[in-house]
Amino acid sequence: MNKGAVFYSDNALDELIKKCDLVVVATDNMELNREISLKAHDKLVNCASDISLSNVIVPSTFNIGSVTISLYTNSKSPLMAKQLRKKIQSIITETDILFIELQEYVRYLLKKHVSSQDDRKEFMIHVNEDEIVQKLIEEGKLDEAKKYVKCLIEKIN
Repeated sequence: MNKGAVFYSDNALDELIKKCDLVVVATDNMELNREISLKAHDKLVNCASDISLSNVIVPSTFNIGSVTISLYTNSKSPLMAKQLRKKIQSIITETDILFIELQEYVRYLLKKHVSSQDDRKEFMIHVNEDEIVQKLIEEGKLDEAKKYVKCLIEKIN
């Protein structure tokens, strides 16, 4: 499989656009970007140099554990998008990700044992604030936290 950019002559432009569902226009030539974007007006278009020529936005998207974050600055500052991404990545901790994993497990168990959504929500809040759960998660002991919470759920039935 070939990887990388494939270059075509300008003569092939109309035929290439016709074959595409999504046209990403990202050359270093602003006038060419405009020309391609306007020719592709009936397609999904992302023009990196001029958002007004786009009808599809491609945000910076990244994962931290099971959390997906998308960030977009309306094409105003790719540099700030990068800096904000670094800030966000530094704020979300492994403990946060473990809490998400625990909450997924708790929700699964609660749906099997507790019929009231309000009661499930209240229990989820209780689990999040439980000092033993917090200590176990902060120590990275997700399996122990799951066992502890499972016992709590079994007691409410």
